Amino acid sequence: MTLEPHEVWDLAGRLGMDILDTSTFSNIAAFAKSHRTDVSDSVLREKFADFELEMLIQPRSAAEKNGKSELKVSDFMTAPVRCVQADLTVHELSARLSRQMVSGFPVVDSEQRLIGVVTRGDVVRALAAPFFRTDLSVSEIMTQYVITTTPQACLMEAVHLMLNFRLHRGVVVDEERRPVGIITTFDLVKVVQSFLKAEEERPGKPSLSAVKFAS
Repeated sequence: MTLEPHEVWDLAGRLGMDILDTSTFSNIAAFAKSHRTDVSDSVLREKFADFELEMLIQPRSAAEKNGKSELKVSDFMTAPVRCVQADLTVHELSARLSRQMVSGFPVVDSEQRLIGVVTRGDVVRALAAPFFRTDLSVSEIMTQYVITTTPQACLMEAVHLMLNFRLHRGVVVDEERRPVGIITTFDLVKVVQSFLKAEEERPGKPSLSAVKFAS
């Protein structure tokens, strides 16, 4: 059974988590497939802690088994990333979205630590509300549930997660939870193009440009 993203978030809430990295998000989804979740929150947390320990002990990938290097998130993320403060007004945010021609921003606190994300869709819904306030701030419309990853994380884990759960973006953070980049569906296209190029250039494989199609 494949969980919907909101079901993973529901479990995360019961586990006391509000911001997840890609690895933890995947672990929660995998945990729910093999464990009963209709238990008390305290029992659920104990079982999940044991499950995560098992996942840490296991080899992370075939690449690690073979001693081979693997692609990292830092190889394809967009950096640096523009962020907005939580106290920015929605009107100011709307102008910034249009001016910088982006679909959203990570939201940070006064110490530049990630606390949420806000998108153009959030702005549209806020402006369309019947009782819109001119002083409405980003903190009141942002999404607090954020998928994060790190520059050193395995790229294919992030790709797998985004495709399986139909996620459009993930924020890349450092050890202090400060945004250092972002990985989006556009970056996934670059990943695919990179693999296709490597496959085409593989010795003994004809170039696509050399293939002639019958008319």
